[in-house]
Amino acid sequence: MTWQNHSQNLKKTEPDLHGSESECMENSTNSNNAKQLERIYHGRSPSQSETSISKELQELTDKQYEQELNQISVGLKNLQRITDKAELKSYASSTVYGVHSIQQLLPVVEAKLQEMYLRFRKGNAGVAYKEIKEYIFDIEPLVAAGITLKVLFDKVFSADEEDALLTNIYDSVGRAMQNECQLRYYQTNAPGLLHTLKENYWHRAIGTDQKVTVVQTLMNRYGVN
Repeated sequence: MTWQNHSQNLKKTEPDLHGSESECMENSTNSNNAKQLERIYHGRSPSQSETSISKELQELTDKQYEQELNQISVGLKNLQRITDKAELKSYASSTVYGVHSIQQLLPVVEAKLQEMYLRFRKGNAGVAYKEIKEYIFDIEPLVAAGITLKVLFDKVFSADEEDALLTNIYDSVGRAMQNECQLRYYQTNAPGLLHTLKENYWHRAIGTDQKVTVVQTLMNRYGVN
């Protein structure tokens, strides 16, 4: 056999490694699709991958749900701790239920006080009208309502049961009104000194009664009566 014939025979038996252009494009598309499927399913069949993905999603959902429940539990514990601390210090008005309740009750109490103020102005206040008139009109109904509700919640929900006695509530409301009138008097007669005292001696750690006591003491020291 000549080398020419041998070469021809090799060509006849040699496979077509290139093929037509359309065959090349089809092979390329199939190859890309296969790679995409491999990336999606990671070598698994579609049914297996769908089952696995569904399982993984369910696990993630369960973990997220559990985490949210834990966060809610921690939040409730913190809220209860803050509430207990506020009630122990007789500051129930600063709690979540206190703030919300006061917001709801404030318009109602203000309206009642406006009716009372109107009755006072008409001379239907009784034998103590002269004494009441001298002080009560210095405080607007809205402010008086806010002070009354704050003291009411602080006392009624206090950890000290004696704070909730009616006489103690009356006394505390009256003292809070006097403190408001006293501060307004200082604001009118010594505004600069009052501002300085607030900046230097008032801080969040002291209560309202203590703030007023500090101001009264220092005002007397500077000759403001």
